[in-house]
Amino acid sequence: MTSEETSIDLMLGEIKTPEQLRAILDQVDDEGMMSVIKMTGVSSVLDRIFEAMTERFSPDHAQGTTASIQWNILADDESFPYHVDIADGKCTAASGDSTGARIALSIKLPDFLRLVAGQLNPVAAFTGGKLSVTGDLTFAMSIQSMFVI
Repeated sequence: MTSEETSIDLMLGEIKTPEQLRAILDQVDDEGMMSVIKMTGVSSVLDRIFEAMTERFSPDHAQGTTASIQWNILADDESFPYHVDIADGKCTAASGDSTGARIALSIKLPDFLRLVAGQLNPVAAFTGGKLSVTGDLTFAMSIQSMFVI
């Protein structure tokens, strides 16, 4: 592991905000990021990201919303399923498949990181083929507003 990769690996363990994630993403290309993430563990990194999503949830922007959002994060040839559940002004996230998801989103890991860091516009990701959406497209347009980025 190079000194740059070691530094990024340590920073990955400290991610708490989109700003911190953006700072890491600005330092490496997709290949470098994937190399470090594989050493850290894809599931470990995604667990931290989804935990941070629940902390960045804005209940004021999700009033009356009850939904399960299925995420399928693609890293190399493997899919890492996670689901985010919104109900009663609360947000939870867990690894695994959702039962009865209102929407399913599939995206490659580097693009997902840019999306949650606010560096990739979700509409541009969808129209550019980086984000696949199945289910309620109208609801999909409101997801970003439910989280502080």
